Amino acid sequence: MDVSESCPQFNIDIGDGGGQGTDMNFLTEWIKRKNRKKKIKYLVQNSVKIGDFTGTSGKKLDYYVDCRPLVANSVTRITIVKGLYDLIEKDKNLIFAGPQTAGAILASEMALFRNTDTIIFNLDKHDVIYPYFINLIDKKVILVDDVITTGYTLKRCMDLIELPIIKIICILNRSDLKSINDIEVSSILNYKDIKIG
Repeated sequence: MDVSESCPQFNIDIGDGGGQGTDMNFLTEWIKRKNRKKKIKYLVQNSVKIGDFTGTSGKKLDYYVDCRPLVANSVTRITIVKGLYDLIEKDKNLIFAGPQTAGAILASEMALFRNTDTIIFNLDKHDVIYPYFINLIDKKVILVDDVITTGYTLKRCMDLIELPIIKIICILNRSDLKSINDIEVSSILNYKDIKIG
């Protein structure tokens, strides 16, 4: 049983001797985040495929991490989206963007929780699908994807959009990139978290 999920009201008060206490909801949140990361690590580890693969950039890879089945599954997707939310600030002016397919699904799910919209990149057609009837002025774009290997896909997305991107988030950063085109990259997992072979 996951204690942090079953006891959302778990609080600890540290008294100062005078009856005053300090609410420690942050401890509950920390436990939830740690458990979430552990679940995501297990799911991603089971998505590793060993062999000869070619990435979207044309680079040869000796292993491939296929997160698409995880993103397509509504139960695992919720866990992943919560993990991605752990990486961002709580800002009301956010809009989420992602490349088809997995990135767009994650961005759409995150937008749904925030009651905002999604920008989708169709890289095959070199097209950007903007939301209808929304004022994009002053919106801050978070670019979302499942796995970053070389950053090639996200660089292509960035070339197509005319709005400022403030952060890039993903499930797994295979290359340990700190930034892409000077935009900070944050990930739930990095290459050190995955065991190959």
